[in-house]
Amino acid sequence: MASSKGFGWYIGLCFISLVLVGEGVAATYKWVDEKGITHYGDTLPPDNSKNANTQIDRRGIVKKKTERALTEAEIKAKQQEIQRLKEEEITAKEQKRLDKIMLDTYAAESEIDLVRDRSLEPYDGKIYLARERIKLLQQQLFDQNKQMAFYSGTTASGKKKTPPVRLTKEIATTRKEMSTQENSIKELENDKARTVAKFADDKRRFREVTAAGGAGLRVGGAADRGNIPTWVEVKSPLARDCLANWQDSLGGRAYAVFAEIRRDAQTAELLLETRVRKNTGEFVNIKASCPLKSDGSFDIEGIRVKRTRYERGKDY
Repeated sequence: MASSKGFGWYIGLCFISLVLVGEGVAATYKWVDEKGITHYGDTLPPDNSKNANTQIDRRGIVKKKTERALTEAEIKAKQQEIQRLKEEEITAKEQKRLDKIMLDTYAAESEIDLVRDRSLEPYDGKIYLARERIKLLQQQLFDQNKQMAFYSGTTASGKKKTPPVRLTKEIATTRKEMSTQENSIKELENDKARTVAKFADDKRRFREVTAAGGAGLRVGGAADRGNIPTWVEVKSPLARDCLANWQDSLGGRAYAVFAEIRRDAQTAELLLETRVRKNTGEFVNIKASCPLKSDGSFDIEGIRVKRTRYERGKDY
């Protein structure tokens, strides 16, 4: 009985040894040197510790892979790439915020044009005043030079005439102010050009955002747009109210002769063909446009913008 137990213990020990050998308790390393030659060993050479290597067991099964250590230049490049991605993310979020503000501010490109024109008016006014001031200064300088010409000769006794100090200072002051006004005009022209460029960028971005479907936030989805009629009668309340919003801008008594609903993916508007009897007695045909909101009501601000452009003789 004892002999049987001893034999069993011996068999078990052999089995455990075989398992340990099969599992590959001892491991080795595989690496490639600078010449491209593959090596195997129980330990890594000191000069290869930072290179890529693979740890495998005796059956050749990969237990662990170690990528080579990055160089300082690669670490710096990676950090720069991470920073670039972060900045792009921040820029994208800021652009999204600005796009929302733009869509909340403008319903159409024509509104951007209107705001641009209003923004340019102060520049035009200041430039006009500066040019008018230069005209006065030019005349003033002309008169001062005429006075100075009197002192260009000599007296009856042959003595050289000396111009008054006051006149010399006045001429210098006039020329200095003219230069100041001219520089002011240049600065105003540059500011005006930057403003025009800024609104041109806004229109370009507005076109891009609306083309991508962003304007749907203003007009509403398909379900909302169902509140906008597909057609209206000339004498309908909707047509009558649209004409009433335009009456003060048409310059006479008007009545609608044709009504049409125009729709696209982003906007909808009621367009009226009107017949207007001017105060002079003549008749003219004028189109009155009334933008519509997603609930079918009038966009009063949109109507005001179109009326203003019409009154200024611009396309609306």
